[in-house]
Amino acid sequence: MKNQIEQLGKKYGINPVSLDVGKQEEKLGSLVATQDLVISLLPYVLHPLVAKACIASKVNMITASYITPALKELEKSVEDAGITVIGELGLDPGLDHMLAMETIDKAKEVGATIESYTSYCGGLPAPEHSNNPLRYKFSWSPVGVLMNIMQPATYLLNGKVVNVVGGVSFLDSVTPMDYFPGLNLEGYPNRDSTKYAEIYGISSAHTLLRGTLRYKGYAKALNGFVKLGLINRDVFPALQPEASPLTWKELLCDLVGILPSSKSDVLKEAVFKKLGVVPSNLKP
Repeated sequence: MKNQIEQLGKKYGINPVSLDVGKQEEKLGSLVATQDLVISLLPYVLHPLVAKACIASKVNMITASYITPALKELEKSVEDAGITVIGELGLDPGLDHMLAMETIDKAKEVGATIESYTSYCGGLPAPEHSNNPLRYKFSWSPVGVLMNIMQPATYLLNGKVVNVVGGVSFLDSVTPMDYFPGLNLEGYPNRDSTKYAEIYGISSAHTLLRGTLRYKGYAKALNGFVKLGLINRDVFPALQPEASPLTWKELLCDLVGILPSSKSDVLKEAVFKKLGVVPSNLKP
């Protein structure tokens, strides 16, 4: 990894630096202090640490992530420092906002009223490379992608506010997409869409939904992970750094409530039971 980073640095004329943002705040602060602008593409939980360093050195910052409550708490400090911190400047959120506003503004210029706004966006691998159970490839923070389905979502449908509970119920909100039928896509609501009625200036809309796009099968696979407890907000003691090493089999046995020494066929039966699946109904 270090050699690859150094090669990229030489190729593009950049100076790579390796540091643990969560543990080396002093080094982070020194690095930020020498910059004109900080672009943070780290996992969203680390943005507040970068923002604090930017505030201390009065350096502007942009990020592709949503503005979380932890970042929102720094708003007064950002203003006092006289700097600018902007979020939602990636693909989604980001480019989708720009395309939305361009279209909405053009519609308003000709006197149109926006009655409905629906947008689905997703970073998809090329179809020939969607060759795993998720039909997806991680290009960023895996934990951020996986935990996204645990987030509740809210959207407006025909004048009514619809609240979606994350976790196991997430599968109920998945909709087959008829865009590009050859790609076999599905989508689900993403976070709180209703707040964009004011931001986009389309309070006239009776339907407002921003969603995530995936290949069909993604949602069902992740729903299984949630049922098994593989995606969970709670701390799992056996997976902590100080815990003893364990195999995937031992982990699954623990999650489905059987002895770690259980035979594979017993584990398989317990997994099917946890998922609510009848083995005979599975496709070969």
